[in-house]
Amino acid sequence: MRLLTKIALIILTGVVIMTTGGVIFVFTSTKSALQTSVTEKQAELGRQTMDRIDRVLFGYYIGIQNIAEEESIERTLSGAVTDKRVIERRIKELPFLTGPWDVLSIVDTNGVAVVSNVAAEVGEDLKKDPGNFIALKSALAGNVYHSDFVFSEETERPTMIFAAPVRDQEKPDQPIVGVILGHMAWPVVNDLINSFDPVREFDLYMPDGTLIATNQENSTKLFVKNEEIARSIAASRSANASTPAQHQGVEKETESGFEALITESPSTGYLGYKGHQWSLFIETPTALAFAPAANTARNIVFFLVPISLFTGIVVLLLLYLFLIRPLVGFTEVTKIIAGGDLTKRAEVHSKDEMGELAASFNVMTARLQESHASLEGKVQERTAELNQKIGELGKMNKFMVNRELKMVELKKEIAELRSGKSPRSS
Repeated sequence: MRLLTKIALIILTGVVIMTTGGVIFVFTSTKSALQTSVTEKQAELGRQTMDRIDRVLFGYYIGIQNIAEEESIERTLSGAVTDKRVIERRIKELPFLTGPWDVLSIVDTNGVAVVSNVAAEVGEDLKKDPGNFIALKSALAGNVYHSDFVFSEETERPTMIFAAPVRDQEKPDQPIVGVILGHMAWPVVNDLINSFDPVREFDLYMPDGTLIATNQENSTKLFVKNEEIARSIAASRSANASTPAQHQGVEKETESGFEALITESPSTGYLGYKGHQWSLFIETPTALAFAPAANTARNIVFFLVPISLFTGIVVLLLLYLFLIRPLVGFTEVTKIIAGGDLTKRAEVHSKDEMGELAASFNVMTARLQESHASLEGKVQERTAELNQKIGELGKMNKFMVNRELKMVELKKEIAELRSGKSPRSS
């Protein structure tokens, strides 16, 4: 792999790591800030919504007392007025003026409805309904009563029952002469919850975990107990026994299978209405809550990647001009010198380390050339000496050969003389 390719891969890897790290850092930091912001806004929205619900219920609480103090009702129940037409007309107006009410009845001390906005109630013993019985008993004892969330057996609708005693103001001891009994119209509360976009879930729970209102259409959880919610409510109220506080945002998986940011806002009542410790849970899908963080990270990618690539290309170009190209030229020179041309020299383009390397290489090559030239001279000189010695050895060898031949001939002659033969003429 070429050096330029290696450096390009290193730069590309650096760009990828830097971009990925930058995106993760931006997303994480933005997500953390968004979680805090969304949690605070969501908790405040929950507090305001619960306050509106408490104020609505306080309105019913005050309304039932105001109705009980109407003179026409007092005089009719006390027997001072026998004509019921006045309160019959009045009972038709009051459900809209002080309600709305599903049922609003004027009840005598025996628990029988004297007048009601529901015709079927008139003349009926309302104590037969357990919810009504508790309300009438409390009101006849002189208390202003309000129940928790209940299902009315009369109307088969969800409601809250309110009751207030009617006193005879004309007598000194102001004896109780009857009761005003009302079943509030539950859609008043439900509409407050339904006014919010269903993308963000609003769920109103009783302390036992029963869901009594939601902005989700056709919810299968409505009027069903949720043990996990009951434990959460109990835990939050136990931790804040003196002053119930907002249960801050918890990121968790909901029953629907998606991650959501959840806050809990408890009911604290309003003035005379003390509330029933209901809790409003708001769930915002994390995909919605952290969408700005994802968008920011995506924008960072679109912005950072081109800049990083451009920076990488510029760095690569500078490296090529000031490092790679001199190295390539230097490599070519070394190849030529390795081929035997010791006269070639590397070009010195700068005074940095690359320039010093080229200059040192040139010095080394020059010395190598000098050494090579010196070596060639010595080889030639030694060769001449060897040639001379070879010539001398050749002459000596020739002399010795001739001498040996003469000795051979002399031996033959001596042998012939000894044998009596005449020697051959040499």
